[in-house]
Amino acid sequence: MEDKLLGSSKEDEVDLKLNIWVEFKKFWTLACPAIILRLTSVGILVEAILYGTYWADGVVMHDFPKI
Repeated sequence: MEDKLLGSSKEDEVDLKLNIWVEFKKFWTLACPAIILRLTSVGILVEAILYGTYWADGVVMHDFPKI
């Protein structure tokens, strides 16, 4: 009955820091590949749009006969 529910000893503080660090590592293990995937997907999309507008502007199309 006399046990403290919320301890304030050094061991609890160390355990809390360790638990936060472990959860932080788990989070970035999942989040980092997702962030990289999102950035590369956006980069590829932007590059495809720019290349498409390059073709549509007639820069490359000037050699083809007009129909």
